[in-house]
Amino acid sequence: MTAVAEQTNRGVRGPVEDEFDPRTRGIGLVGKLAVFIVISVVAAAATEPILLGAVFVGLLLLTLSTGLKPKTVLGAIKPIAPVVVILFVFSSLFYKPATARQDFAHTVFANLVQTDFITLTISAGGLLFGLGIVIKLLLVMIVSIYLISTTPTEQLLAGLQAIKVPNAIGLMMSMAVRFIPTMSSEVATIKDAQRARGAGSSRQAGQRRQPVQGTLPLFVPMIVTSMRRADTMAMSMVSRGYGFTKERTIMARLHVGFWDYLAVGLGVVATVLFFLGRASLGFGIL
Repeated sequence: MTAVAEQTNRGVRGPVEDEFDPRTRGIGLVGKLAVFIVISVVAAAATEPILLGAVFVGLLLLTLSTGLKPKTVLGAIKPIAPVVVILFVFSSLFYKPATARQDFAHTVFANLVQTDFITLTISAGGLLFGLGIVIKLLLVMIVSIYLISTTPTEQLLAGLQAIKVPNAIGLMMSMAVRFIPTMSSEVATIKDAQRARGAGSSRQAGQRRQPVQGTLPLFVPMIVTSMRRADTMAMSMVSRGYGFTKERTIMARLHVGFWDYLAVGLGVVATVLFFLGRASLGFGIL
């Protein structure tokens, strides 16, 4: 009884979820946003892959320290692997070594195409520039995974409400984030059901292997399921009085603690030092 009463009293003062959710311990939403902004600024301004690689390693260690498994991070990156390869190839070939600031980047290994309109070369600067572009893309992806996966949806909504984002937009974003795992689970369920009915089964007598015929058998059930869920959710929202008042209540409260202040302070210092080094010493420029 005492534990129940104590939990009830906590619920009167503030949400119990904020105090016991392990994702809310340590650095909070404010600190995570500071990390997100600093990483995005450095990724946009820097071109040297050594600096970007060091930032990438630090961000990866920070992300894994939150309890996220490497398999989860790799699973999010795996679908864009072809895009990463294409981006690396095109960035490397179209790079102009003469524009590089570092002397070692001027080295040209081979001239593939050289006309008045287009020049394709394989150079040290091009390879490094392509590697930097790939690392930039991975930085943005991983910092987004870090922010979304380690922050409860209620805290994201509280943050959006704090910066005066309209409730409709905040609700749309929270639903999109919340139902990504649900949709992934449903895709797996539909695929299992299709395999149970023989779609994609290997070899029947005297026939070749029959893969699933395109995406239509997967696309149609997903559309139907999504429409049913949207209809159920709309009725649930109406029954709870959503939209009856302009002010929206939230389950979580933003807590700014020591780690948030530390993250913001370190982020400001790191950004200032980066731009000072970039302006005076060419730090981070290939």
